[in-house]
Order: sequence, then C-alpha cells, then structure tokens
Amino acid sequence: MSAFKDFQQKQLRKLLTQSEQTGWGKVHKISSEWSYKKFAETLQASTYEDYHMDVENQMVSKKPVLCLECNRYQPTSGSTSGRKWIPYSKELTTEFDMAIGPWIGDLYETYPAIIKGKHYWSLSWMPDELREKLSDLDDLNVFGWWQQMIMRLTMASPNSISHAKTAAAAQLATLAYLCSCRDLTMLFVWSPTFALNLLEDLYKYRHELIRILEKGKWGDHQNLLDKVDCPKSKSAARILRHWDGELTSDFLQIIWPNMGLVSSWDTASSEAWANKLKNFFPNASFQGKGLFATEAVVTIPFQSEYVLAYKSHFYEFECLETGKILPSWELEKNQMVSPLVSTGSGFFRYRMKDRLEVTNFMDGLPCLTFKGRMNDVDLVGEKMSPELVEAIFNNMEKKFSLIKGVSLLGVEDLDQKPFYLCIVEGEGKVVRDDLEAFLEKELKKNFHYNLARDLGQLDHSKVIHEKDGFKFYQELAMKKGMIKGDVKLEILSKIERKQLEGVVL
Repeated sequence: MSAFKDFQQKQLRKLLTQSEQTGWGKVHKISSEWSYKKFAETLQASTYEDYHMDVENQMVSKKPVLCLECNRYQPTSGSTSGRKWIPYSKELTTEFDMAIGPWIGDLYETYPAIIKGKHYWSLSWMPDELREKLSDLDDLNVFGWWQQMIMRLTMASPNSISHAKTAAAAQLATLAYLCSCRDLTMLFVWSPTFALNLLEDLYKYRHELIRILEKGKWGDHQNLLDKVDCPKSKSAARILRHWDGELTSDFLQIIWPNMGLVSSWDTASSEAWANKLKNFFPNASFQGKGLFATEAVVTIPFQSEYVLAYKSHFYEFECLETGKILPSWELEKNQMVSPLVSTGSGFFRYRMKDRLEVTNFMDGLPCLTFKGRMNDVDLVGEKMSPELVEAIFNNMEKKFSLIKGVSLLGVEDLDQKPFYLCIVEGEGKVVRDDLEAFLEKELKKNFHYNLARDLGQLDHSKVIHEKDGFKFYQELAMKKGMIKGDVKLEILSKIERKQLEGVVL
C-alpha cells in the first residue's frame, strides 16, 4: 500500500509542478509544495465547464494556458454543450502510455491465440462534419512508439481509413479489409453495438463488397476513399457470393476461422449487447474493457480484474453513500464511488460522472467495476445527459409555440436498433415531421450521438405528441411495474421497446 500511495503522491507533485508554469496555475496560485490535504482544501471538484474558456484560449493562442507542449485536441461529448475539446498534451499521452503498456503486455500473455495473425483495432471515429476540419486523425499518435510499431504491423485495416470523407465510406472500407483478412485473430472495439452493426452491414454492402474484393478497386466510392488503398481477395468475394445472407456464428467462422479474442464493453448497459456479440464467436475468448475515456483512463483489464491505472493520473473518488471525497489509497471494498482525476491536460479534480464499485484489491491496488453513468443514458456510447436534454427542451419551446418537452426516453431493443423517443405535450399544432427533424438536429449537437447515427448504431429519433405528456409517461412507467403513486418524472431515462407495445410510432 505504501508504494502505491507514494507513487500517487509523486504523481500529484509532478502535475502541480507542471501547472505552476501555466497561466491557469498562476491564476490559481498552484504550488508544487502542496500536500494532498492542502490540494484538496484549495481546489474544488471541477467539470469541463470550468475549463472550456481556457481550452479555447489555448487552442487559439498556442500558449501554455492549461498545460505544456500541446498540439492535439481530441473532441468528445459535453454535458451542457455539444462538444468538449480535450488537450492531448505530451504529458497526457505519456499518462495514457503508462496504462496501455501493462494492459497490452497482459493481453498478449493471457490470450496467446492472438499473437499470430492480424488484429482489428477500432479506436475513435469522427462524425462527417469533423473529418475535413481535423489535421490529425491518426489515433495511433496517442500511443508510444513501440505500441505504434506493434499495432501498425498487426492491423487488419490501415489507419488511412480515418481519411475517408464519410463515416459510411470508412465502414465500407473497414468491411472490405476485414473480409479480405482471412487470418484475423482479434476484434477490438469499444461498444459491442458498433461491432454488431458492422457485422450486420456485411449483408447490406454484400454486393458492393463482392465487386470491390474481386477487382481491388473502390469503384463508385473512389472519391470518398481516394487516400485509401483498396484490398483484393477473390476468395473472400467467393464466400460472400455463396452466403445466404443469414448472419450466424458458422458463417463468421468461415470468414475468420482463427478468431481468438473479441474485446468490448460488457458491463452496465453494454452487458446484453456484449452477450449477443459473444454468441457470434463461441470459439473465441472475450475480454471486457476497463474505464478508458477521452479525458482519462481509470481502470485497465489486467489478470481478469479491472485494476486502477495508478501510474497514469492522480485519482480521487467520491463515495456515493457519504459524499466524501477520498484519495485512491483510502478506498475500501464494496464502496460505490465516482472518480475525480487530475491529469496532464491541466484538469484538476475533474469529475468523470461514472459509477464504479470497489470489488477487490490486487497487491494493494483497488479493482473497480463500471456500473453505469451518473444520471446519464448511454445506449451505445452516446453519453446523453439530463443537462443536454434540458437545453434541447428549452430550444424546442422557443421554436414551437405551446409545445413543451416532457421526457427523452432511450429505447433499448436487442432485435432492432435502439433509438430515442421524445414525449412532448401542449396544444400547439405542429407537424410531427418538423418536431422530429428539430429533435434530430439538436441531438446531433452531441458529438457521440452524431457519431452513433453516422455509424448506424442508433435509429432516427422519434416524437410522441400528447395532450397530457406526464400521463403518457406514467402509463409507460406502470408497464415497467411501477406503482402509479411512485412514478416520478425524469427528464431522461431508459425503457425497453416492449413497454411501447400498442404505441404508434
């Protein structure tokens, strides 16, 4: 325990020392001499809204406003805004490297079947609107040189696919490369729904893939994929031509006979989808993900546990029962907690809004299992928050007279694509198509929702217009088994599609 605590305290001092040299650090009188107690007493827990002006200032001025040596900014979703830009400083990438190294080392040791053959690494995908705006789309630049070397040598699909002009074109190119890769041994994705959608698109693009793989040319898609070499595999084309269109484990075994490992999120809302993905590859091992966000890494899968990546950032956790914020070395088994991280991006005591359970300890290091987002709905990784929904409803009421947003429901469905259903009420006479077009436009301001739509993971959002929206909401809740008097209106929640039986959508 003492070595773990000592390393974390050294990590805090290093971050404070770096912050002393930044504009933000000088304004807040940061000192590398602070003890943990002084640090916790002086700086409040924070969110992205506390930094967004400084991030924008640094992006424009190129000066060390928040952090040192930063040339890359990674987009992700915000809660009250559509997008956050995370400074990927040299120090932050080093911190990620400290987690990725042990994780990849353990990955190859635990699953030797993946050593031979090619791997598919699905890293971050950009929505169409950002593809031409970002100068650096190569995710591998985040990794250390030796990790880049390993990944580039084993990648089933080239990273040049990131230069495709649309997400749909990138998916088509990815499928072409995966079909041509007969020695694929690992499928690494974040969301299991992304992988399931990719597999389902094999049928959707089957005839195009046959033409592409037979000729080794993109054909009608050349303009969208002009920076991507085209694969050629007559054997893969032949398999697709003789396929009856039914997606089964037997068919996938024919395409990828050596699949050794599938990896995706498999906890909280992802569990059911992960199980569906596992069933497609019964002969392959499966590894769940740790908590790895754009802003920070919290846990990594290691020796069948989700271990705190204590060499990466400085970690604190809020106990959800008491509200007390604890340093990582004071965690206890069975606690339900939410992480706060201080990182090389210049963010201090940054709330991650994730709920974790302390399930075990490994050599004194806490092991934590992800249990879900705090007050958010996350069907496929889109990170929808109550704050974002509230902003959408405010905008809706300004645009449509006498119309009021009641609740946004994330509709889960294992057999069809999930989607969002918005309940609105009021006497205003509005064409439903206009409401749905407005809702979709607002939802797409959320970076990850926009991306999930581009990738086909989510279906188009829908609107139900009722005279009494709460009554309709109440009836849906009662179908879930709630007592009428106990129903409390939530601006954002999740339901199963079967609860909508009889509802005309």
